[in-house]
Amino acid sequence: MATSPLSTRRNRWTFTACWILWSAVHYVMLRNFDIPWHIALTDAIGSNALLAGATILIIHTLGYYRPDNKNYFYLLVWCVVISVIWTAVVKLALISFFSDDQFYKTFLLRSIPVRFDMAFLVVGCSVIMSMLWYSLDEKKHVESRKAASEKLARDAELYKLRQQLQPHFLFNTLNNIYYEAYREAPRTAGLIPSPQAVPEPASGVLTGLLLAGMAGVVSSRRLRAMRHRE
Repeated sequence: MATSPLSTRRNRWTFTACWILWSAVHYVMLRNFDIPWHIALTDAIGSNALLAGATILIIHTLGYYRPDNKNYFYLLVWCVVISVIWTAVVKLALISFFSDDQFYKTFLLRSIPVRFDMAFLVVGCSVIMSMLWYSLDEKKHVESRKAASEKLARDAELYKLRQQLQPHFLFNTLNNIYYEAYREAPRTAGLIPSPQAVPEPASGVLTGLLLAGMAGVVSSRRLRAMRHRE
């Protein structure tokens, strides 16, 4: 499941603040139409609380299921259905609560198309923003997993090559040093163990042999230089 836009505290506070502000605007608009304050307050809080709940449901649902590029039409149908359900619930609830106020009932019935348009706009914006958020989050996770897999494969390949090349390199170097020492100074070469005499290649042993061989070659060359001078 992808990370929800409401998973961070900052986004949750922003989401809550926007709905509180919108509810306040809704209340002021109703008061401008001479709707009693208690009815306007109930209408603003109840309507927007239901619509906010619908947007939260949409956000979390898209975290589990998102249609592919060819099925975006389903999102449009989804927005229309949710807007129709919200409008019907708000209409029935408010009429049942304030059935005695004929002026408000008339106002409510006339405002149904406007309420539907507002609900469709809010739900549609929620769907678009959620799709963008989840798409970017999924792309970031895919790139992160790809980079981690490439790094793991690269490290494994380097380790394998290191394990394969290191013993061969040391053995080849020891062979060259051994035969070079044997060619120039057989007695010195006799002091150097042959690489074939090592039963199991170990880095410490091979390194010691390598240093001993280098010392033997250097000492033999020094002896030959001193003999030439004499």
